[in-house]
Amino acid sequence: MCRLLMIKATNPKNKIDSNHYLKLFSKMAKTSIEYQGDGWGVAWREENDWKLYKSENPIWEETFEQINNTDFLLAHVRSAFNNSGSDVESTMPFKKENKLFIFNGEIRGVKIRSTGKSGAEKLFNFILRLDNGNLYNSLQRTSKILEKQSNYIRANNFIIIDKNQAYIHNYFNENPDYFTIFKKQDKNVLTVCSEQLDSSPKWEKIQNKTIEVFKC
Repeated sequence: MCRLLMIKATNPKNKIDSNHYLKLFSKMAKTSIEYQGDGWGVAWREENDWKLYKSENPIWEETFEQINNTDFLLAHVRSAFNNSGSDVESTMPFKKENKLFIFNGEIRGVKIRSTGKSGAEKLFNFILRLDNGNLYNSLQRTSKILEKQSNYIRANNFIIIDKNQAYIHNYFNENPDYFTIFKKQDKNVLTVCSEQLDSSPKWEKIQNKTIEVFKC
């Protein structure tokens, strides 16, 4: 199962140190209880547009020199399903229709019609197909459909971002120690991550089977 990270400056005029947070994320990935070395990707906002970088290498082999400081960063490390190995096409974040998407989980026996190479890409495209201008409602509908049209949802955790808001979907039926998403609000930075990146007492759990929304 993969790991997720979102970093957002409280004031868009401020810049966060991308290198600092990616190094923390890299350390977390390297010491994870599951192997997280099947590639990684990052998106960062620059001049009102999203820049993307993806690699088949483990994140802990990277230097992050190409990633600029930013007011908003979204990163993903990949643990390939069934040990299928590195594949840049399946590496997130995915970007489509001015939306970004990263996923962590496992949904078994899914019976929905969607396109995509990986399960995560199919889920992203399914969400987009249901989106009629209200993304929050689309996410709620998607979650209910998956509950009915899947044999078992081990976890369905994802972050999706549009031009106005970031949506954190935390959903799991087992192993809360691994699948709980955490958030931390400091004075200048909001951090959302699959694990606590540091020893700060400010970390809070995002409630299971909920969607939290943050303004972009």
